[in-house]
Amino acid sequence: MNDFTIWVDADACPKLAKNIILTSAKKSNLKVTYVANRDIPFEIQSENFTCAVCPKTSGSADDYIVDHAKKNDVVVTRDLPFAKRLVEKNICVMNDRGVVFDFKNIIPLLKERELNLQLVSIGVNCGKKYNSYDKKEAALFADSFSKIISEKINLN
Repeated sequence: MNDFTIWVDADACPKLAKNIILTSAKKSNLKVTYVANRDIPFEIQSENFTCAVCPKTSGSADDYIVDHAKKNDVVVTRDLPFAKRLVEKNICVMNDRGVVFDFKNIIPLLKERELNLQLVSIGVNCGKKYNSYDKKEAALFADSFSKIISEKINLN
């Protein structure tokens, strides 16, 4: 078995993305850990898949992943402030749309997020739909995820 874990911030991860992760992980015999504030069932079963249920307090799932993820691991999350914490620990982190976060893009993305939050708070609609997730986003994620996993497997 490969020596890395795929961590999924599972509360907000779309079902399509989770299925991409699980299909790839099962095929390559990889470890996957869902981390959430509730038990989240796996659509695909493997002895290498586990779910860590955290307290229902703000940030508990993020803290769990930060405390347990290692440098060679991969984390999937939509949460930019959480992603920044992982980037600072040199852990590979990406969102469910295939964007891999790094030192070059995380700060600009956080600034854009903050600006959008401010605009929304004063009633300006930025026109972005972050809650939609369809086959196009899933395909972008699948491509990026596959590349990351291939690189990780080839390093082992």
